[in-house]
Amino acid sequence: MPPETETRIHQPDQDRFRTIRSEDVQWKPFPAFPPEARLAVLVGDPAKSGPYVTRVKLPAGVKLMPHKHPEDRIYTVISGIFYIGLGETFDEKKLTAYEIGSVVVLPGGQPHFHWAKSGEYITQISAIGPLGMSYVDPANDPRGHAQVVSPASEKSAGKTHDAGTVVVAETGLGPYQLEARAGSASFLVDEPVSAGGQGSGPSPFDLLGAALGACTTLTVRLYATRKGWPLAKVGTVVSHQRASLKARDSFEARVSLEGPLDEEQRSRLLQIAERCPVHLTLDRGADVHTMLENMHVVLADAKPDAAHMDCMKESCADQPAMQDAAAR
Repeated sequence: MPPETETRIHQPDQDRFRTIRSEDVQWKPFPAFPPEARLAVLVGDPAKSGPYVTRVKLPAGVKLMPHKHPEDRIYTVISGIFYIGLGETFDEKKLTAYEIGSVVVLPGGQPHFHWAKSGEYITQISAIGPLGMSYVDPANDPRGHAQVVSPASEKSAGKTHDAGTVVVAETGLGPYQLEARAGSASFLVDEPVSAGGQGSGPSPFDLLGAALGACTTLTVRLYATRKGWPLAKVGTVVSHQRASLKARDSFEARVSLEGPLDEEQRSRLLQIAERCPVHLTLDRGADVHTMLENMHVVLADAKPDAAHMDCMKESCADQPAMQDAAAR
């Protein structure tokens, strides 16, 4: 009989049988990645010594500029087309495409770069931690973006912007790609591929429509909740048109109300939808003052801002003064 096989000491996070289904994968931002990229830890702890398995999801058009890892890595392409190039300078000609199922072995210390050139991809990485990542050019490191300071003031380091402030700056990863920071949330803004962008985020007009749709939906929900009305679900579809730069903009907001509401309740909720703060802002117009600042944009968080909620509460107040929205 063959000799019994002795059980070896279990590696961290591998001492019990378990499975991880695709729907259970928890995607999270990773400080060393562009804000739209995501990392999922499947097995082990990449911050500690020992084996780990992670997955990386890179949305269409996003680049990971030249960088290197101290640990050896084995990549397996899970979905999409995985593009990787070797070298300290980003060069599209050096990219090689690998289809689903391909395995790529990357030695530690090898400078390389990625680009989700033909669409989103997901790779699975097996390595021995701790995980490390350093950019060839520190200016490409997202971990440093929030630390950029004004040359006129060292006090900008660690800055927190005032409530109600939205900060927008170029990412340097595309002709029109921007990162916007609102409060502690960040997201990408871009132009569509058809307009010369990468399509990695909504366009400014998309955001304007989203603001109207979100405000309409939230205001209707707030009012229905206050009244105790049986509104099961509410949603808003917004379309925007403008013939030319000097023409007046036209927005159409189509509100969907689900639930056993009577006609009087539905009619009232439509009135409330037209009183949402963003609707009133667009209807009245706004004063915009643009000026030059002798400083770098600091992508820092802003203090929490309750102004929109306060305005929604005012819009939902059943007061005679609110019956004429144009008078506000």
